[in-house]
Amino acid sequence: IGSVHLKGNVSEGFFVKSDGDIFVDGIVEDALLEAGGNIFIKGGIRGKEGGHGEVKAAGNIEAKFIENMTIKAEGDITSREHIIHSKVQARGKVSVLSGKGRIVGGEIIAGKDIAALVIGSEYGTMTYLEVGIFPEYREKIKTIDRDYQINLDEKDRIEKELATLRKQKEEGNFNEKKQSMYLEITKQQFVVLKNINTLKNEKEKMAVLMKDCKKGKIHVLDKMYPSVIIKISEQQLLTKEVFKYATFYMNENINEISLLPCEVTKG
Repeated sequence: IGSVHLKGNVSEGFFVKSDGDIFVDGIVEDALLEAGGNIFIKGGIRGKEGGHGEVKAAGNIEAKFIENMTIKAEGDITSREHIIHSKVQARGKVSVLSGKGRIVGGEIIAGKDIAALVIGSEYGTMTYLEVGIFPEYREKIKTIDRDYQINLDEKDRIEKELATLRKQKEEGNFNEKKQSMYLEITKQQFVVLKNINTLKNEKEKMAVLMKDCKKGKIHVLDKMYPSVIIKISEQQLLTKEVFKYATFYMNENINEISLLPCEVTKG
């Protein structure tokens, strides 16, 4: 309960959980940190390949460096040196704008922007960057679309069954059992129509979200190397050359990822 201040390191295998903030003066190794607030690490975060460490915060996360670790924040994630071979997810921004300012390897996903001095490496290290939409939103859209189609199919089936029963009633071929069946299927119809209306509203909300997600941008103040995968909204680009001082954004006029001079400055 409350915030936690650790004056040394957090060693591999340890678990620190706080409903407030977590402050670490040293280094976080392949450990688990979870905060209901922010996490501030004066040293860096150093996991290991195949490790199980994770740093997760309901607020922001800030560290000197991030290496071989899974990092998740509801707010922003800031590294003062580099992010290397890590899985990083932020609903806000991911920034590496001081020190060497490098993002190399791994997977970086941000709800808003990603900004770094250098992205990728001269050795062509595969690096994945995505802005605009969080993974669970993408899954939610798939689930809504699937459920919407299921209910539409069910609606068609019910309408056919009701039409058959009405025809039988008109022909005088209708008994108490069929009357009970007609009432039961009519109840099902009300439920399905309600589901369709609810899912339609959800689809409209997600459509607005998808439109907003096109606003996410990726900024590189020095250079971006080849073998960097950039994804904005539903469009994807694999870099095959070096880009310098550029901002990648979604050009809605042509529905493609385009670039312009870098819009951010060194932090």
